[in-house]
Amino acid sequence: MNGIDFLDGLSDIDKKFLKEAEAKPVNRAARQRCYLSMAACLAIMLISGISLITGVGEGPQIENPADGVASLIGSATGLFWILLAIGGAGIIISLIILIKNRTKDK
Repeated sequence: MNGIDFLDGLSDIDKKFLKEAEAKPVNRAARQRCYLSMAACLAIMLISGISLITGVGEGPQIENPADGVASLIGSATGLFWILLAIGGAGIIISLIILIKNRTKDK
């Protein structure tokens, strides 16, 4: 015997009230954190994208292609590209979390 059967046996409580009491509340704080993180990632992407377009972080060109990633990370342009990628990944992860939580709510 579960709680619904017990309450149904004790009195004539309408089943719709029992089902409403069992419903899980929507976690709005978690959803707001996802939207906030998406906004922060979008701001990072906009700042780094504008910096790349306007050439704010123009550094020295790579003299030796063998240096590759090490010289790219050391320059400001490389840093802006990395921030752009991290911001994009953050938005994608936040969207996945929102979609996952939305399917749980239904």
